[in-house]
Amino acid sequence: KQRASDPDLFCIAWSTLMVFLRIATHPRIFAQPLSPDDALGNVASLLSLPRVRVLSEGTLRVLALCALVASPFASRLLTFEEPENGVHPRRIELITRLLAKAAQRRQVIVTTHSPLVVGSIVSMMRRGELAPDVVRLVQCAGSADGTQVHRFDPLGDMFTDVQVRQALIADDEAVVQ
Repeated sequence: KQRASDPDLFCIAWSTLMVFLRIATHPRIFAQPLSPDDALGNVASLLSLPRVRVLSEGTLRVLALCALVASPFASRLLTFEEPENGVHPRRIELITRLLAKAAQRRQVIVTTHSPLVVGSIVSMMRRGELAPDVVRLVQCAGSADGTQVHRFDPLGDMFTDVQVRQALIADDEAVVQ
């Protein structure tokens, strides 16, 4: 009721709504848990309010990265695992630009399985937006001797997008053309 008259925008993550549904309907947490229909009704009531918005996981990732880039308290190292998760493919370039901006003030290490992320970084290098001497692209692969790390040069004459895809595929995975 208080939220209905509040002039401020209220944002909630999908994951928070899912946790609410699990907790509110769980008989080990509440002596009289809500029925699934009642819990969903509560969520529907909340979402029907005019200033309530649901944020996707991808939006939360982008917001977190924006906050890290803008923070005056930047650490010297930023690691980001699979920044593409939950992000619409059209926003991958935004993610890589934010990571490049963050790399101006600190070391940035990113892991990815996405050819779109690697391709966007390579495109920025080719356009001169990222200095090739500060970017290291490597492929990690498991072997009987442990993890093997191999560097590849994305700016060589022979480099193609096929090389990016190949570098992101494990030796034991089938290549689908």
